[in-house]
Amino acid sequence: MGEEKDTSAKCHVPSAKCSVRGTKYEVLASRMAAMGAYARWRGLTKSERRRVLTSAAVVVVMAAGIRVLGVRRMLRSVERRNPTNSDPQPAGDPTELRIAVDRAARYVPGGRCLPRSLALAFLLRRRGVGATVRVGISTAD
Repeated sequence: MGEEKDTSAKCHVPSAKCSVRGTKYEVLASRMAAMGAYARWRGLTKSERRRVLTSAAVVVVMAAGIRVLGVRRMLRSVERRNPTNSDPQPAGDPTELRIAVDRAARYVPGGRCLPRSLALAFLLRRRGVGATVRVGISTAD
């Protein structure tokens, strides 16, 4: 009666971290999430994929630039760019670009609010659409 059984779960997937509660269900959930992301990627059109990859590169540059150069310099560099259509893509709908930046930033380390905003402003200005990034808080006065 004094003997207790070992109820800890052993995981057979080296990269997975299984707990006593979840075991194979946690591994299955992470695999399903990865498959869902892959299926969503495969469901994008070729131009949507290109927009997402371009957005990911710009978000990475903006996030790194904020860390290395600082917020003020990055804001100035984005604002200095004149809104001219230097992008081979037609201007199109700015919402499509916002969606691409949001999709890309989910998977980019440091792709939070400010790098997303700077990336979107940069890409919009590159397509000839005027964009301004405002940083700060508003007061009730």
